[in-house]
Amino acid sequence: MLHRSVLFIPILLVTGLLLRAESAPAIPAGWNDIAVVLEESCYHCHGPEDPEANLNLEALHGDPALFAQYEIWTKVEHAIASGEMPPKKKLPPHAKTQLTTWLHGELDKVARANAGDPGLVTVRRLTNVEYDNTIRALTGGLDLNLSADFLPDGGGGEGFSNVGDVLFVSPQQLDKYLSAARKLADQATILPGTGVRFQPTRVGMRGPEQLRDQAEQALYVWYQKMSAEHLPKDGDDLLEDDYLLAAWRHKHQDLTGASSLPELAKQNNLNPIFLQNWWNMLNTPTPQSRFLDLTRHAWRDLPPPDPANPKEIPDSVRKAVTTIQTNDRSWRDDRRVQRRQQDSDGIRPYPFSADTHGKSQVTIVLGQLDDGNRGDHVLFSNLTLIRGKNKKREAYQPWLQRRLETDRQALQKATTENNQSAIDSLKKRITQAETLLAKFGKHTVPGKTTEPTALYLQAPIALSLPLPEDNLRFEARGQLDLRHPDADFASTQWLATTGPVPDPNKIIPGELIIWKRSTPAHNLIMKEFSVMKQAFPDEYNRRLEEITRNPNRNPDNPPGKNFYPGVYYFSDTQLKSILPPAEQENFLRMQTDRRLTRRTKLDPKDAIEWDTSVQRHLHYFASLAWRRPITDGEKSHVTTLYTEALKRDLDRESAAREVVVRLLIAPDFIFKLEGSTKPGEHPITGPELATRLAYFLWSSPPDHQLRKAGADGSLLKPEVLESETRRLLKDRRAANLAREFAGQWLQFHAFDKNTTPDPTKFPEFTGDLRRDMYRETTEFFTHLIREDRPVTDILLADYTFLNERLAKHYNIPNITGSEFRKVSVSNHQRGGVLGMGSLLTKTSFPQRTSPVLRGDWLLHAILGTPTPPPPADVPQLDDSASKATTLRAKLEAHRAAAACASCHDKIDPLGFALEAYDPIGRLRTNDESGVPIDNRATTADGTDLDGMDSLKKYLGTRNAQFQTLLSRKLIGYSLGRSVQPTDKVLIETMVKSMNQNDTRFPSAVLTLVTSRQFQNRRNE
Repeated sequence: MLHRSVLFIPILLVTGLLLRAESAPAIPAGWNDIAVVLEESCYHCHGPEDPEANLNLEALHGDPALFAQYEIWTKVEHAIASGEMPPKKKLPPHAKTQLTTWLHGELDKVARANAGDPGLVTVRRLTNVEYDNTIRALTGGLDLNLSADFLPDGGGGEGFSNVGDVLFVSPQQLDKYLSAARKLADQATILPGTGVRFQPTRVGMRGPEQLRDQAEQALYVWYQKMSAEHLPKDGDDLLEDDYLLAAWRHKHQDLTGASSLPELAKQNNLNPIFLQNWWNMLNTPTPQSRFLDLTRHAWRDLPPPDPANPKEIPDSVRKAVTTIQTNDRSWRDDRRVQRRQQDSDGIRPYPFSADTHGKSQVTIVLGQLDDGNRGDHVLFSNLTLIRGKNKKREAYQPWLQRRLETDRQALQKATTENNQSAIDSLKKRITQAETLLAKFGKHTVPGKTTEPTALYLQAPIALSLPLPEDNLRFEARGQLDLRHPDADFASTQWLATTGPVPDPNKIIPGELIIWKRSTPAHNLIMKEFSVMKQAFPDEYNRRLEEITRNPNRNPDNPPGKNFYPGVYYFSDTQLKSILPPAEQENFLRMQTDRRLTRRTKLDPKDAIEWDTSVQRHLHYFASLAWRRPITDGEKSHVTTLYTEALKRDLDRESAAREVVVRLLIAPDFIFKLEGSTKPGEHPITGPELATRLAYFLWSSPPDHQLRKAGADGSLLKPEVLESETRRLLKDRRAANLAREFAGQWLQFHAFDKNTTPDPTKFPEFTGDLRRDMYRETTEFFTHLIREDRPVTDILLADYTFLNERLAKHYNIPNITGSEFRKVSVSNHQRGGVLGMGSLLTKTSFPQRTSPVLRGDWLLHAILGTPTPPPPADVPQLDDSASKATTLRAKLEAHRAAAACASCHDKIDPLGFALEAYDPIGRLRTNDESGVPIDNRATTADGTDLDGMDSLKKYLGTRNAQFQTLLSRKLIGYSLGRSVQPTDKVLIETMVKSMNQNDTRFPSAVLTLVTSRQFQNRRNE
């Protein structure tokens, strides 16, 4: 008889049909012959009176109705072929061969009669995961997790949550969708230029000032983002000498033969925009700046090329350019002159110093900035020597006075000894000291005095001070005399040097300028100094800031004519020239926002422009949300919704948000609608194919490229469809296929949230470890999908993905850091899904392993041969094995019952092969009771197993079963329905394609997406 559990055997269309002994001799038979066999062997249990498993085969005696009853006959064929039914000796071998041969042939005819039929698929709403991913795509990547408040999705068809038959929409769910749409709309900013954009938090109602501030801030951020990667960073070589020399070649191009500036930039590996800016700066007289003229005039004074060697750069030019570069960089060195200059008034003293190792003198230089010396009076005090190994500090003026006295005594002795050379030297030193000491304590203003140890000087002057031989450093302080009657005209610089002495009549590059604040001199110098700061900002952030000021610059004075803000800088025109078209368009939109929001009240013309633009953006948002082009009628409806909202006295942004809410609760958004409703089979459109493909491979809507290919119809071309499919599989979003398809198929879906081993027994199983296990599995499948790996890797790979924490859990050495990386684990009994902690933990009880759970998982999730639920009268494990001492012994006692043996003989051996892994996936040598692990077993077909390696080898011999199951699961997941008889040919084709392409995953996917089932829809 047929066991009651026959009803629980799935429709293993190909697992049952392809794996038969095709070499068995064909015995011609018709239905009448088969009916006799069934009558003799089956009807007594499966007749009209209390039929076993509620299966009345006798009712089909007159007509087997193979197409209508395909599912029943497939179960019967599988049960008989596998030997599960009828009971032994009830069906002679020749009768079994005759029956299975007939069933195989007839069922195959039925399956092929309409191969490729798309089947009836209930219209599918977005799953919760698809909803969140769709919102993420619409909002530019915001993870809002709106589905957290939704009802959970169920499972159906081939076990997936995206099956139309189980994607119910209740009134409660509709309320959740409305609430989510309103929450999302509240996070939208909707402006006439940039359109509908979403923020991480609620935006709320906004007044004109807030809209204007957003437009300003958006532009500010955009300028920084767009220019950031192109500008020199802090520490980068600005290549001033290279730009100066390239400009020199261009200036003398009649001799050097230099071509255009862009070509010179290319030849010298320079930025062409920066070279153009250098050229403009060097050759324009405005804006006026004595500080910038230090570079301009020095460059203009460079000698021309040698006519005898016009293409060579003379040494004099190179040296002069190096000097220009040095002077230019002195404003931006570690002394931070540009930053300090704005606060450099004469109120306080400014210290200065010079290292003097081995030098005989130091020079104090007091400059007048080439603008006259009126008011340039400075008091230098605290002149200090730092001497010897002990770095003893000594006041300079007393030291000089003592040296003078010593020299005078030495002069008397030298005169007595008539040592003329000593006399000459000493007289020179004495004269220098006397002249110098006469300046100490004196004031340039008649009638005033100062400290005896201080110097009061007026620019321009370079005053040299002799030093002791053991001097290491000279220090002093300078302070502008603000009480001098001419202080309002003061502007001066000073420094101490032991090297070349700069001309005190001119600007000293790199030195701080001191003035009296808020005077005409101060204002003029800061204006000219700011021009230099704009041309050569001293920091990367300042260069960015210069570009963000573009919106406030006079458009009638653009860079390149008579004004430029900087050399390492981009004008709007220059910046747009290096950006992709999408960003250029984005820039124009942000400029529109800024222009229209600058006024508190719109004039009629601007109001019309605002409303028209917003309506256009809402039309576009509708097409994105609904994943297809919208019709003219739908555009008109969207416009009506907006204008009606305005009539209710809503502000423009709030009115647009109301439209967004309506778009997000429309069936076109919530459901993956496909337009054709006429009965029969119809090809799906380009946009519909794009949507099917994207949600299949990404669980997310089509991106711009796929959407465009769908809209223009090119996606319907096989070569474009293949190209796009491969692109989608390579994309990072293909990780969703790993999480959703592989996760639900192999049952590690949501493992990172729901798996709970006993925390008392396994305290080391932390939340972090659980997430790592889940990450290992998703990283593995993402790698398999994106890197075009063979599907055999799922079972047979010698690698996995680990970080340090998970590697330590697995006892795998030499892995450090929190990042996951591909690791070869062939020597650690890992690799592929069989050794992954997520699946080993998932198939265990909270306190112990379960060979039954693991074996059953291998049968139904890997081999596609699930077992039925146990009959109601089967005793519990502990009751049937109360005298057994080990888990193995208990299970052996348990399956001694006839009702249990038929299933457990298939399940338990596979599970025992994994007993070396504990309930949280660690390798072990003893079980929970301390008994040594015995992972040996013999499968129902007589194969001996002894641990992981032998199990992998065993499963490797069943690639056909595994690939058939994978194909079946892909069909069910992609189409959102159960696999049908008419899918048999497609499954065979997918398996064949994989085997012809080294079993690589994309080959199965490509076969599927080009199939009749995937590209068509059938309606009742």
